[in-house]
Amino acid sequence: MVPFVLLGAIAVLALVAWFLVLVLGIGTSRATAWNWAAGRPASEVIPQVALLFLVGLACAAVVLLSLYTTALGFKQTQPRGFWAICEALAGGLLIAVAAGAITARADLLRLGVDVADFIVVAGLLAYAMIVFDMRRRSEASLRIARKEQP
Repeated sequence: MVPFVLLGAIAVLALVAWFLVLVLGIGTSRATAWNWAAGRPASEVIPQVALLFLVGLACAAVVLLSLYTTALGFKQTQPRGFWAICEALAGGLLIAVAAGAITARADLLRLGVDVADFIVVAGLLAYAMIVFDMRRRSEASLRIARKEQP
């Protein structure tokens, strides 16, 4: 459950940062989003506002998903395949992070994302995969002990 709680904490930070930096413009040379939009053509504003809301919704969705999975993970029993799905998702994200680090390294460096950031994210995803695998195996052991079908 620690990976879910950690994901939730990071997502809450991302949601707060989204609001403070992108909506209110704090810490940047830009003004608030509505001041930026004032006087600009609608063809420029509408896609940017849609992207702004999409990023905020994505952050909020990750917060809600982490709350749900944390609650589900703390239950006595989880639905079949829950831990295997979590492990597969963490593995897929790990592959995506590695692919991004290899293919788009120059673009990400320009955005301020360093190699150390990739190492930390990859380490957290690997840790999550280990925890999920251990939970999946312990769940299978409990089923065998209760003589249930796998």
